[in-house]
Amino acid sequence: MATGNNINNIIRWRSAFSKAMGDLRPDTPPESWKDVFVPPSHYKALTPKTMLVEGMRGAGKSFWTKVLHDPMLRKALSHSNTDIWLRDELQQISDCKALLWDKTSSQDLPNQISVSRWLSEPDFEPMLFWAAVVLGQFEIDPQLGMPTEDPYDPWSQKIQWAQENPERIIRALKALDKQFTASNQIVLVVIDGLDRVSNQFAHTQNLMRGLFQLLLEFRYAKGLRFKVFVREDIISNTGVTVSDASKIINEKVTLDWTQQDLFGLAFHFIAQKESLFQRRFAEISKTTGKFTGERWEHPNLLNKETQEDFWIWLAGPYMGNAATKGHTYSWIFKHLADGKGRISPRTFLLAVSYSLSATQSNYSGHDLIIHHEAIRDGVRKASEARVDELDNEYFWVRRAIEIIKTKGRTVPIDWSELRQIWLSHKAMENDTISLIEKEQKNALIPWQADSDWETKANSLRDTMSSIGVLQLRERQGVLRIDLPDIFRLAYKVGRNGGIAVHKKA
Repeated sequence: MATGNNINNIIRWRSAFSKAMGDLRPDTPPESWKDVFVPPSHYKALTPKTMLVEGMRGAGKSFWTKVLHDPMLRKALSHSNTDIWLRDELQQISDCKALLWDKTSSQDLPNQISVSRWLSEPDFEPMLFWAAVVLGQFEIDPQLGMPTEDPYDPWSQKIQWAQENPERIIRALKALDKQFTASNQIVLVVIDGLDRVSNQFAHTQNLMRGLFQLLLEFRYAKGLRFKVFVREDIISNTGVTVSDASKIINEKVTLDWTQQDLFGLAFHFIAQKESLFQRRFAEISKTTGKFTGERWEHPNLLNKETQEDFWIWLAGPYMGNAATKGHTYSWIFKHLADGKGRISPRTFLLAVSYSLSATQSNYSGHDLIIHHEAIRDGVRKASEARVDELDNEYFWVRRAIEIIKTKGRTVPIDWSELRQIWLSHKAMENDTISLIEKEQKNALIPWQADSDWETKANSLRDTMSSIGVLQLRERQGVLRIDLPDIFRLAYKVGRNGGIAVHKKA
């Protein structure tokens, strides 16, 4: 600890940093450029040449949709301190249309009820649905013959017309591409929120199939570009159904956050609100930051050694009295990660924020700004929030996991034993699979309704693995199932070793 870090300074810094973190609202769209942090690992996802971007819940899909769609933020991004190739490509974008299914009552996009009804028709072609929706974002040539808008039912006639005139509508989109190319423009169409377009898994698969076909049709377009942000489970369940979809999937970019990205994000947000942080970071890094407009920037914000030095100043080197307890800088990342080693930014920010506030409440006399037990409390809090997100997105995960605790089991657990737990009582339709189907509430479940029991159980296991909830490990021919702490703690499933489910009294 630096000389002069007396308890009064520590309390002052802790209070200031805690307030700055407490003011964060990571789920809200950015209001200004200082609210935008750009990890280098996301550069390729932001270029207009990248058509398909996958990401887990909270990875930044909707965030980047809104940044690209907002002219002010897109301009700031195109002039920011990113790689020169990305700046050049972003500066070529003249306009961006955002198809964001977060408001199903909006007239800007068809609502869930209409989409579900259309998709139930056997001859409905999803690719033409997308073509009509995209074309509807532009001024339509009257010679095309598409019906004019009905204020009470703005989409039905357009969608029906597209189904009856497939060649005309595709030609209309290609004419737009030629028009933009001739005038040296790039107009980007960003699509997000596919999991909210329909409540039925089969419908979502059909929609993604149609979207893949449209992307393939416009893969080499120069003026009209497409960028789709989508969950990884939707891609994995749909790509195999479309011929040549691999051409798009093989070029996809994943929105991942490295350990340095996440610490850089947290430090960036605190620094935008707190001058005490700016000065202390400059002292520890021995390098001064600077303001670009209202935005504070520092050249070492993503430097691993600087980050670790600063975090050690905040929380000490170890999760206790010795290195055997774990190093604080790597420990928090390890225990917030899902089964695929990923952490969403909101999860990390919540853990850091709660670590600060828990220290302030429970360890106010501690001689460091963050107490190591408060970091554990932060991970528990982040686990609760992450599981709440799962409940909203994959309602069936809770029933599949909580049965492990109900049956008195712990993890890791043999797959043969978990499978038996899930399928027990299937003759009485009181097994986990049947109960999920009864409770589905029109939400996406990871299997087709007519699948057999084995297929359903395997699909449940494999989908939970693909979204990072379960970890599958084979040892001496036995498949073992583990549950990462970020989920295990909130579900209160026991484990030998690791963080205790309940905090110390």
